[in-house]
Amino acid sequence: FVEQAVAWVGDNAANIVSSTTQALLGLLLVFLSLFFFLKDGRKFLDYLIKLSPLDDSYDIKIFHRVSLMITSVVRGILLIAVMQAVLVGFGFYIFGVPNATLWATVTVIASFIPFVGTGLVVLPGVAYLLLQGNLMAAVGLAVWGTLLVGLIDNLFMPFMYGKRVKIHPLIILFSVLGGIYAFGPLGFLIGPMMVSFFIAILDVYREYMIGNIETEL
Repeated sequence: FVEQAVAWVGDNAANIVSSTTQALLGLLLVFLSLFFFLKDGRKFLDYLIKLSPLDDSYDIKIFHRVSLMITSVVRGILLIAVMQAVLVGFGFYIFGVPNATLWATVTVIASFIPFVGTGLVVLPGVAYLLLQGNLMAAVGLAVWGTLLVGLIDNLFMPFMYGKRVKIHPLIILFSVLGGIYAFGPLGFLIGPMMVSFFIAILDVYREYMIGNIETEL
């Protein structure tokens, strides 16, 4: 097994080094961008407002709507991660998986991984119960993880987003799912942002048209 592992590393050394370098470079760029956005974010925003052909009040409204959506998404993700961790820990405790508190803590981190998420914690727990010969507990934990832990983000996240930004939860749900389908893991953020931007544009257009009609009258 060690010989096979060493041979595989030797054959894929170039790819490993290349992927690691790209990941580190990307992480460095993220931190640099974050630093300058935090430092000069207001200057960037003012410059974009000056470039826009719309009235400044409209631009501020659009940026506020998009900013509110981003904040709602981040807060919703953190809250749902904590909720999933509590449910996983409680489920492990009920069905007899040891170190439930530890695995609940791991669930907080696993929930941020797209597509797999809490399955990285729940599935090993189910496998442990099967190896222990406890079939009923394994089935119970699998159902618990699927119906409660796995679906909680799909059920609560649209309502968390829509409550603050005043967008119907069904639209938010489709924006999240469509964003993930179109843009991959980052789609859960890009999708709602695009929908929020589009709705803000519609609101601005409506106010503009109403203002023009009142002016003509």
